[in-house]
Amino acid sequence: MALKEVALSSGSACTSASLEPSYVLRALGADDETAHSSIRFGIGRFTTEEEVDFVVDRVVSHVDKLREMSPLWEMDILECLNDMQIPFTEEDLSKPTSNKMQLVYEAFMDIVMGVTSEQYEQPVQRVLEELEYPDIEQLKKVKNAQTDKMVGGG
Repeated sequence: MALKEVALSSGSACTSASLEPSYVLRALGADDETAHSSIRFGIGRFTTEEEVDFVVDRVVSHVDKLREMSPLWEMDILECLNDMQIPFTEEDLSKPTSNKMQLVYEAFMDIVMGVTSEQYEQPVQRVLEELEYPDIEQLKKVKNAQTDKMVGGG
């Protein structure tokens, strides 16, 4: 990684003359790939907070650009979703639809909260069955759902 106005280097000081991953980073629990992808910065007693903020902003911006160009970043997202058994394709990632994102949201809800979309809808259905005019209430529910989608982008 090369950044104008920022001094940094790849790897760690203990392996600067070697292509081996840092034994210190590996001892801290980093796998070889993570240890190989590390970068180091020099910070001294005269380094100011503004200089640190400047470097952080530059690095974050540069990493974001690299991730946009890298197919590996998208592959990591797809691999993660597939590991969670959430069906998602490269096309879904590049051109997400509201229906597909709804399925992902429901899958996350099931994984995190243990509640399926069917279970979530059951209390609503029971309430509608108790109402004197459920058709009117159902229309209100549909209207509210459409409004939520427009406002929330869902």
